Amino acid sequence: MKSKEFIQGLIEYLKNNLNIPDANFLKDRIKFKKGKYVYGEISFSNSRTFEGVMLHLYAYNSEMGNFFSQNVPPYDKSSNPYDLVFVQPSISQAHFFKAPPITSFPYGDAIKLPESEYDAKNIYPDVLKHLQQNHIPIIMAFHFGNKEVLKYLSLYPEAFRFKALTAIYIINKNELPLNDPLIQNILLFDKKVLENDNGLFSKDDLIFLENSFDQKLKQQIMQ
Repeated sequence: MKSKEFIQGLIEYLKNNLNIPDANFLKDRIKFKKGKYVYGEISFSNSRTFEGVMLHLYAYNSEMGNFFSQNVPPYDKSSNPYDLVFVQPSISQAHFFKAPPITSFPYGDAIKLPESEYDAKNIYPDVLKHLQQNHIPIIMAFHFGNKEVLKYLSLYPEAFRFKALTAIYIINKNELPLNDPLIQNILLFDKKVLENDNGLFSKDDLIFLENSFDQKLKQQIMQ
């Protein structure tokens, strides 16, 4: 089965079975829109390297983007729009994290193309289940700016453009106390990076980087 044919079939299945009013279905992607504003996107594309169909997830938040634009870290070199707050391909992984799977079938991070439409019909509902369990909740957490964003920050820090600023924004927006488990998980993650018991971490992996900008933000949390 060709990748284009499979992706079209998958999108059609999702269109008929994913009951989210904000979802707009295009030929190879789903866009989540409130009015004209796109706050999330899930796209599918074939990868020869990974021998299957992979997923890209994008989350946007205009309020968070405004906050970032007013507090740009001196080390930022990205040209992406500030409201693009989370980007993660399904193949993304390192020794300390792995992007959520998109299927139970081989492989988890890319969908191996089925031989026939009959075989594809077994894969479509499995992908839907994984989107509902893993990917759509990420988009919705960013859309509403709720504290679950901090959970994803400690799970997938590499998907965030501004790790420390995201933490500050979410903590302030949700008025979280220092002893909130989600804040503690972030601090514990950085402690683990600094201890580097496995010798695989880099200080670039820190959520609060070792520079004056990020450290001032961290002090705001610790007060």
